[in-house]
Amino acid sequence: MSRAAKVLTYSLIGLILGTTCVLLLTIGEKPLVDRAPQFRPDHIERAKQIVDSNDPRRLKPGEVRTIAILEEDLDLAALYFVNRYLHGSSRITLHAGTVHVVLTLALPLGARSRYINADAVLVPTDRLLQFSDLQIGRLPIPQWLANQILHYVIDQLRHREDFRLVMDSVLQVRVSQERVRVTYLLPPDMADRLRRTAVPAADQERLRAYQQRLAEISSERIRGGGLPLVRLMQPLFQLATLRSKDGNAVAENRALILALTFYVNGKGLDQIVAQAKSWPRPVPHTVTLSGRNDTAKHFIVSAALSAYAGEPLADAIGVYKEVDDSRGGSGFSFDDIAPDRAGSRFGQVAAANAASAKRLQAKLSAELREPDIVPVIDDLPGSMSEAEFKRRFGGVDGAGYRQMMNEIERRIAALPFNS
Repeated sequence: MSRAAKVLTYSLIGLILGTTCVLLLTIGEKPLVDRAPQFRPDHIERAKQIVDSNDPRRLKPGEVRTIAILEEDLDLAALYFVNRYLHGSSRITLHAGTVHVVLTLALPLGARSRYINADAVLVPTDRLLQFSDLQIGRLPIPQWLANQILHYVIDQLRHREDFRLVMDSVLQVRVSQERVRVTYLLPPDMADRLRRTAVPAADQERLRAYQQRLAEISSERIRGGGLPLVRLMQPLFQLATLRSKDGNAVAENRALILALTFYVNGKGLDQIVAQAKSWPRPVPHTVTLSGRNDTAKHFIVSAALSAYAGEPLADAIGVYKEVDDSRGGSGFSFDDIAPDRAGSRFGQVAAANAASAKRLQAKLSAELREPDIVPVIDDLPGSMSEAEFKRRFGGVDGAGYRQMMNEIERRIAALPFNS
C-alpha cells in the first residue's frame, strides 16, 4: 500500500472513530428535561400587554423602548417554540447576569428513544447574548467554538428580513434574577417592513386563490338573515382538494382558514399582504354558525390560531377572552368556549400532517352540515359576570368548570371531522 493510500485509510479510520466518540458522548438514553407547554389565561394577558404596549403601529419612529419579560414567560415562550418546531423540551432560569438553558431534542432512532441534551449558560454582551458555558451530552464545548456556532446561526438567520429587522433594532439586553429587559430603537418604517415579510410569496398565492373563490361565492344571491359558514367552507375545501393533488395540503388548509378568518371578521387581507388591495374583493355578508355571527367568529379565529400556532395556545387564548369578558364585557360564556374548542380542534386536524389535512378535505368537500363541525351549544351557560362564574363554577380552577369543560370535550370528540 502506498504512503498516500495509508494516510487516506488512517484518516478515514480516525474520522469514523472520532465521529463515533462524539456521538457516544452527545447522545443519551434519558432526556435532561421532559415537559410540555401549559398556558394559563394570565400568560395570555401578560403577552397581550407586551404586544399592545410595543405595537410599532402605535409608536413614534426613532422611539427607544424597553420590554421587560418575566422568567416564567420567557421560559414558557422558549418551551413552546422548542416543543412545536423542534419536537423537544427546554427550561430557562434566570440569575443575576446569566441565562441558564437546558434543552432536550428527541432522536427517532428505532424502537428506543435517544436524546441530545444540552446545558448552557449565556451572558449579555454589549447588545445580545453569548455562551459562557455549553455542554452537549457529556461533551463540553469550548467557549470560542460555541460562540462561533452561535454567530454562524445568527448570520444565517439574518438572511430573513424580519429577523434582521428585529436584531438590528436591539440596543441592549439586561438580565436580572426575575426578568430579561430588552431595549430597542424603533426604525422609521418597521410596521410596513414587517408586514411585507409576514407572508411568504407561496402563501400569498394561496391566499389570493381562496379570496378569489370567496369573491365568487359571496357574489351569489343569499337568502335569509346571514350566510352560513358551512356554505363557504364546502366549496373552499373542494378547491383545496384540487390544489393539494400536486401541492402542500397543510399549507392549503392553513391559507384557506386564514382567508376565511379575515372574511368572517370583516377584515381585508391587505392588512397582512399589501398586494391584496388589487385582488378580487368578496361581497360583505354576516357569516353565521348555529345561527349566530359571534359563534362563527369564535370557531374560525380559533381554527386559524390552532392551524398556525397549535391547539394548546389557541385554547388558552379562548379561555382568556372569556375571563376578560366576565370582567365587564359580554360575560363568561361556555356557549362561546364550545365553538372556540371546536375551532381549535378543527385547526389542529386541518394542519396536523399531510394525511390528516387530506382526510379533512375529502370529508368537507363531499358533504358539510353545521353539526359536522360544531356541537350543540344552546344548553350551555353564557353571559356570566366574574362573580357569578366563580360562584357557579369556581373559576377556571374549579370542579364545576372542569366538569363543564369535560362535557364540551365529549361533544367535540363526537364531531365527524375528528374521525
